Amino acid sequence: EPSGSLFQILDKTTTTFGQAGLARMLATPSADLAVLTNRQEFIKRLVEDEKLFTNTERMLYGVREKESAIFSYWQEQDDVSKKVIKKLYFGKFIPKVINKNAVGMEIGTRLGNLGTVWQITNRFLIMGIASFVASRAMTWSI
Repeated sequence: EPSGSLFQILDKTTTTFGQAGLARMLATPSADLAVLTNRQEFIKRLVEDEKLFTNTERMLYGVREKESAIFSYWQEQDDVSKKVIKKLYFGKFIPKVINKNAVGMEIGTRLGNLGTVWQITNRFLIMGIASFVASRAMTWSI
């Protein structure tokens, strides 16, 4: 990115996901009047409703705190983590039959992922986002 690019000037995002969304909007701007109007109305609500702004900001900071855990799936693991994963999936903890069965491995992986997601995203964050989206779903579209 060149210094002083439009993206750098406009980027006041809190999360990596927000940065990606902003970059996408700048790279592929919408000409749909309804989409643009909805964005403007939402921004207007954020400016006028301090409680909505504060709650939204709090939720986004919560997401930012969890991003490193989410992105850790794509990061290289240290030697200790590699050993633990190897023992967990290919050691005595899981029977050899399951390790050789594609369906068993898939089920085990999905259950493990579900547990990890549950730990990463606590109930407060999930309920807060669900409540926010539900309360706003009737008045605006994304």
